[in-house]
Amino acid sequence: MGIRNLAYAFLTCKMTEELKNTPLKYEKPILCHWQRTDLMSPQSQAMDYNEGDTIRSQTPSVVDSMTATVATDESFEPIVLAGHAYRFAKYCASLKPTHILIERQRFRSGGHSAVQEWSLRVGMLESMLHATFRTLVEEKLLLGTTVEQVLPMRVNKFWFIDEDVPATGKAAKVAKIALVNDMLKSVGAKTASFSLHEDVRNTVDGFGAKGSRAAGSKKAPTLEKLDDMSDALLQGLAWLRWQENRNRLVTHGVDSLGIEV
Repeated sequence: MGIRNLAYAFLTCKMTEELKNTPLKYEKPILCHWQRTDLMSPQSQAMDYNEGDTIRSQTPSVVDSMTATVATDESFEPIVLAGHAYRFAKYCASLKPTHILIERQRFRSGGHSAVQEWSLRVGMLESMLHATFRTLVEEKLLLGTTVEQVLPMRVNKFWFIDEDVPATGKAAKVAKIALVNDMLKSVGAKTASFSLHEDVRNTVDGFGAKGSRAAGSKKAPTLEKLDDMSDALLQGLAWLRWQENRNRLVTHGVDSLGIEV
């Protein structure tokens, strides 16, 4: 979650019941969209998203003209962020998702006596996204969609439960990037965690190119903030696994999970 570094992943998968009285199980998910966007960029502010993948220019609305009186290139005023949250929420709605996961934010002080301002801004964006999605759901503009929050620390513990990796900090970021790289390398194998839609090939190439691309290469551009990209993907995959485990628990009890309580 971030205003200038907002990463998101869109996964599709089917849920099947292999045999009667067996827990529902998700098929291998397909990664269809995986990007990082800057909500403050002129491109994001001047574009409208239609049907998920079609981007067209949009004539400024009355609301946009109102915000123009207070907006600057670096404006983080609530009235400006509200417009960013609405446009991004409409884009997500155009994908017709069944579930929307929003990363839960925490206020960070960075070791100082007060909470850092950027932390408050991101928290404000998080609240606006929840409010916008809730409005779309209540007004029947987003049908059959459930919005949930995801705690990053729980996701990290899920992926690294058997490893000596801290739940937060630089070491956790490095570990998550390495894990996603390994997942991407295994795509196509039977043991792969997911498969790829053709639309995300350039993003995947850019993710794996960091630190290994030769100078002057014409491959896809290297992505910045790979930790945010990793978070978006790992949170979605972890949530799917949690749903499977929950269904198994309901159907067969705690013994089916193979854990000690």
